[in-house]
Amino acid sequence: MRSILSTSVTFWVLCASVTSANPTPTSGQFEASIKKANLLHDLAKFNHIAAQHGGNRAPNSPGFDASVNWVRSRVQSYAKLNYLAENYQTKADLVDFKRLKINHRTVAPIEAGVLLGGEGNAPQTVQGHVVRLERGGPDFCNNPNWISNVNVEGKVLLYRLADCYSGAIGGTFTQVPFTGTPAALLFYRDNWRPDNVVKRDLDLPSLAELSKLGKRQSGESALWAIISKNEAQRIHKDLDKHRPVTANLKVVNYRYDDVTRKNVIIETKGGNSNKVIVLGARLDSAPFNAGINDNASGVSLLLALIDAIQTGKFVPKNKIRFVFWGTGGSAAYAAGRTVIEAARIKAYLNFHSVSRGAFGVYDGDGSRYSEAGPTGSSAIETLFTNYFTGKGITSKPARLEGDLLSFATGSSVEKPVGGLFGGDSVVHDPCWGQPWPCDSLSNANLNHLEINAKAAAHVLYALDQST
Repeated sequence: MRSILSTSVTFWVLCASVTSANPTPTSGQFEASIKKANLLHDLAKFNHIAAQHGGNRAPNSPGFDASVNWVRSRVQSYAKLNYLAENYQTKADLVDFKRLKINHRTVAPIEAGVLLGGEGNAPQTVQGHVVRLERGGPDFCNNPNWISNVNVEGKVLLYRLADCYSGAIGGTFTQVPFTGTPAALLFYRDNWRPDNVVKRDLDLPSLAELSKLGKRQSGESALWAIISKNEAQRIHKDLDKHRPVTANLKVVNYRYDDVTRKNVIIETKGGNSNKVIVLGARLDSAPFNAGINDNASGVSLLLALIDAIQTGKFVPKNKIRFVFWGTGGSAAYAAGRTVIEAARIKAYLNFHSVSRGAFGVYDGDGSRYSEAGPTGSSAIETLFTNYFTGKGITSKPARLEGDLLSFATGSSVEKPVGGLFGGDSVVHDPCWGQPWPCDSLSNANLNHLEINAKAAAHVLYALDQST
């Protein structure tokens, strides 16, 4: 790396000499401390928590609170680390009540709310025939099977959320000829994607993106609900056989409002406090499953590293900070740092869905996805890829995504970033976006998780010792 790096990234000047080095005995001892039995213990606990709380550990839920309590109980006796729970404010879709019936059959919506076409209020209940603009086939990214000239006015539109990174073929339906604007929308997340294509988070489209909003009067809105992929496929099968499908959706007191959420922070008491390496993983699950691969796997990986520090298998030179994010927590954390606090952070490593799928390494140099991380990110990527290569394992670049973006280019705390992401397409994780009991304990591959955890230990050691 060049010696003209700014003060905030001089931490990485010595990385070039580390990237090709074999693990030292200390690094090897650190890696050897990672045990499948310990990883399984944490995954099983998070699975049990979800089973006891409606099949999930979602934000602002008893399942999430129990997850926080478990992390605290794991480390509260650790003399070498400090524990802190940090509250933050963020926005969220809130409703007092939601109900969905498909052909008079009650279906539990994953989420529900209102797409606003103006400042007016949406009706609380909408009923209509379900229509679609495409036929729901599996190869949507390469061969979308469109239905043209559909009249969606006053209907309930079945809408697939897919992002194929090919000119937004799967990300929008607005190029397909249709008329009118739907009264309600049923979204479903489809994780079918070609291999090597990694999906970033999707936002629900606005009414303007869905149709010709100018035809609607100012203030009109539409209800929406997210349903499971299995439920959507059932609807597609009925429509394929020309069977009418009617949906009745009720949403009471929807608002997009402030909520208080929580990050859990565990950091070493020792180490140079002016040089902080931050590692993070999402602690909560989606509202519809246990979130074992996505992302109790990342949490268990961090806990394994914490255990090694407590037992003396790794004695860091610098301060190591582990953050277990709530939804929106990484952005709130980054925005809440003072200039001095931000300057002390030297790197951020993120771990997401690491118990199955690809051995995905974030594309720090931008060679695969043309979205490079801040200076120093390529060195982190090289540390991971060299580690896997040395073990005879093929790794794949992963697009910068999720909580990592809170520290990436353009963020308020712009730092070298890296880490591991197993991917969320169906080839990587068939349970992504699917309801309980999918993404429960049986979805995790412990061998895969152990390899990733040892890679994380190696890279953390290398970065810490390179100063």
